[in-house]
Amino acid sequence: LRTAGGIEAAEVAGLCGTGPAVVIVDQFEEVFTGRSEQDAEDLIAALLGLPAAVVLALRADFYGRALRHPELAAVLQTGQVVVTPMNEDELRRAIIAPAQRAGLELEPGLADLLLREVSPP
Repeated sequence: LRTAGGIEAAEVAGLCGTGPAVVIVDQFEEVFTGRSEQDAEDLIAALLGLPAAVVLALRADFYGRALRHPELAAVLQTGQVVVTPMNEDELRRAIIAPAQRAGLELEPGLADLLLREVSPP
């Protein structure tokens, strides 16, 4: 695994330091595409061996492939959080609230525009 900044998974452990650390892996399903089973196993072992909490974002259609790896399946059975789709009110709050917390105000109509872009046709 290489992060956007070019850091190898093995280097992440050194970055965790002595305090609590969280490693977030978005699009974890990519571990199961375009690489060998051994590479996937090595990456999973490296992530599970980190001195950090590891958050994996995994598409539902790849869940079965993740469960083929016993050490990952064990973690998924006890530590998963299923994130359901947001309704319109939740999406609106997700757009507006961070700006408000930062003391900013969105341009009129921006929240509605963003909602239209993420809503199904």
